[in-house]
This record gives sequence, structure tokens and C-alpha cells, in this order.
Amino acid sequence: MEPAHDIALALQQAGLGTLGVDIFKGPVRPANGIPVDSIFVLATGGRAGQRIHSDRSEIRYPTAQIRVRAESFAEGYEKASAVYDALFDLRYPGYMDFLLLQSEPIYLGQDANGNYEWSLNVECSYS
Repeated sequence: MEPAHDIALALQQAGLGTLGVDIFKGPVRPANGIPVDSIFVLATGGRAGQRIHSDRSEIRYPTAQIRVRAESFAEGYEKASAVYDALFDLRYPGYMDFLLLQSEPIYLGQDANGNYEWSLNVECSYS
């Protein structure tokens, strides 16, 4: 399992962009050669796994942060909300669940170039 990659692919499948074009794995990148209107998916660790002693396996709970950057506040909020909706309903092979850790996208303000940014955090679970 690679949650950041799988989430990025799921966002592409939801029609929110194209991996490697305007959806990227990893931290937010400057808009030099990268579209201003982009989504970034970064693995952020997660909580400790839960051991299941009967069969010596565990359930893992990795987390990812999704950042949305946009030139327009309205378009950015709309894209961040669409990402939220896609993750809320996400069913992806091999995963038990995707739990959004906030009730809506978090507005982060404007970056140094005046672009608008939002953040969403999601906990994945799989065994």
C-alpha cells in the first residue's frame, strides 16, 4: 500500500485532475513549471497500528495531507470541496476506510505569490 499514491490516483479517477500534470505526490511545489491550480498529496505518517493477536497481523492507519492551490479563491474552495467529497465517498481496493480528520477543507490563506491554499487531512486504514 502507498496511501499518497493511491489517493492521488483516486482523485484522478474522480476527474479532479491528472497525476503528474496537476495532481502530484509530495509537498507543495512552486508554480515554476507546475500549474498554479494543482493538488498535492503528501504521506504524513499516522498513528500506530493495531495488532490483531489471533493471527499476528495488524491494522495500519497511515495519514496523508492533501493541499489544494488555486489562483482564484472561489475556484480553489470549489476544488477543495470536490476533493473532500471524493475522499468522503472513496472506496479503494485493499483499504478498509478513509476518514477525513476535519469537517471541511481548511483555508490556509495565500502563498507568497497570492495564490489561495486549502488543506485536508485523511486517515486511511488497511490490514
